[in-house]
Amino acid sequence: MAKRRILVIEDDPALVTMYEMALSFAGFEVIVSGDGLTALEDIDEEHPDLVVLDLRLPQLDGSTILHELAATADTRDIPVIVVTGGDTDDLDAASLVLRKPCDPALLVAGRAAGLSLDDILASAAGSLPPYRFRYLIEKAKVLASP
Repeated sequence: MAKRRILVIEDDPALVTMYEMALSFAGFEVIVSGDGLTALEDIDEEHPDLVVLDLRLPQLDGSTILHELAATADTRDIPVIVVTGGDTDDLDAASLVLRKPCDPALLVAGRAAGLSLDDILASAAGSLPPYRFRYLIEKAKVLASP
């Protein structure tokens, strides 16, 4: 089975490293874009299964990318997880919004709780009720703690 592709759109090198490590370890193929314009090109070329999106980016902000994805037939079904420390208004097109600082393990905690990668993607796409996903994340934290 081919690895699921996640496009991480983030300009902070430390966060990029954390996301790459956590998501690769969880079995995802990770693609990274450091600015908004490159991100749109990568989305067209790579066809990711999931996008992790920061809102404050150079060249083109994350809100514009989010709205562009939602408005385009080829990309509107790609789940987008917004990770931001800023304003969360006007993010209705996002599948999930996480506040910074965000442990990248939250993006993959469902795996430790027994969810398949398909289930994790489904939860980000809204197919799994948010309360159930939060429960599984909490369960994963308990299982992972010493």
